[in-house]
Amino acid sequence: MSRVIEKYNCNFYLWEEIEFHNLITGDVFRIFDNGERYINKEDGNNVWITTGEPYLNTENIWTIDTLY
Repeated sequence: MSRVIEKYNCNFYLWEEIEFHNLITGDVFRIFDNGERYINKEDGNNVWITTGEPYLNTENIWTIDTLY
């Protein structure tokens, strides 16, 4: 699976590709899997705001806490 993370750059009003582990607190980001925009089926969210730094969870998968 090809996953792409894009972070919103508010200085230039555009989305920039970034490595997931390079996100920082306060970043706005979206996810694409195999070219298709990821949407959380439980709540409909497709854009997230980080509230922490990325970390490896107990299953060794990169994870980040978000506002919603």
